[in-house]
Amino acid sequence: MFTIFTAKTLVYIIFLVSIANCAVYNAKCDTNSECHSIYTEHYICETGHCIREPFTWNTWREYVGAVVIVVISMFANAGGLGAGAVIIPVYIFIYGFATTDSIPLSKITIFAGAIASVMFMVNQRREDNPNKF
Repeated sequence: MFTIFTAKTLVYIIFLVSIANCAVYNAKCDTNSECHSIYTEHYICETGHCIREPFTWNTWREYVGAVVIVVISMFANAGGLGAGAVIIPVYIFIYGFATTDSIPLSKITIFAGAIASVMFMVNQRREDNPNKF
């Protein structure tokens, strides 16, 4: 029984490592079409590496994405959560970011929301104990 569990665990670990190697970060390129095939159509080849093109705020997707992320962050921070699992698909499907870029962006968004929550809470002291929030 112990050897079967160990073999199964080893198979799972190999499977997870092979999936982790599939993500390409900062891929090298020569043309924009290479970046489009590796990531999405929003990535361009600049200085030999694929980067996402800058926001132009000319499309409805950029405005809708900003509103959706702010609303999700507001409700999540009010409930004491980070909501990274919800913000990552917004970055991927609305903004067209690659997975390797959307995960760090969601962490920055959660961190900014946590800082904002602390800043709003600093002046709110408990009446029975003013040394506690």
